[in-house]
Amino acid sequence: MFEETTTISENNVEVAEPQEVESTSVSDVDNTSVEVAKPQQTSEENARFAEIRRRKEYDDLKTRYADKEKSYDELESTSNAFKDRVKSVLGNYFEAESLEDMLIMAEAQAKGVEVGALKAQMEQTAKEQEERNSLLEQLAYYQDLEQKTLAKQGEEMAKADLEALKKLDPTIKTLDQLGEKFVELRFTKNPLTDEYYSVEEVYNHLKAKIKPLPTTSPAVNEKMVEETTNKYERMSSQDFNKAFEELVYGR
Repeated sequence: MFEETTTISENNVEVAEPQEVESTSVSDVDNTSVEVAKPQQTSEENARFAEIRRRKEYDDLKTRYADKEKSYDELESTSNAFKDRVKSVLGNYFEAESLEDMLIMAEAQAKGVEVGALKAQMEQTAKEQEERNSLLEQLAYYQDLEQKTLAKQGEEMAKADLEALKKLDPTIKTLDQLGEKFVELRFTKNPLTDEYYSVEEVYNHLKAKIKPLPTTSPAVNEKMVEETTNKYERMSSQDFNKAFEELVYGR
């Protein structure tokens, strides 16, 4: 910017030299950052915002259900319109109050039977289906009851058998030591007596095959597994392959 000064005298006019006015650039201003404190919301404001959010969520939910209800109404309206159309067409051939009666009359004509006979047949079929459904429900109930009864009886029998086995052999702590063969033989009849094999008879048959319980606790077993794993992890590939062959093939 320049400021021009004009001096007027009697004889001449002197025009002062233009002088440059110092301008202050933005860069010369001390850019001292000013921190503006963020406004803190009061508990009342938080409660008001929460209420607004809940209302919006409720309105959105109500809108979604309204859309679904509208879809159902449209579907029902379409279905009713179709039924009215079918009834209107069938009304040209059959006289009846309801669409169902018209359909029965049409089916009877197609099958060449009397309407009354067809209605009786349909009622009989519906009755038989209802009785069948009732029987199936009863069958399912008794089957479930039988399964629960057998399961309970099996648990009681297993408990009694284990107590009897412990008296024969104190080292037996669980039926698993005798394997699945024990249960199989307990439900097998002796062909000579036609009676189920007793616990003692099954024990005498399987006592040579009873599996001993582990002599170490689970904690000890976990420690052994961890030590063995660490041992093999530290091996080189060549040593590991050699140890594997020795373990599997006995080489």
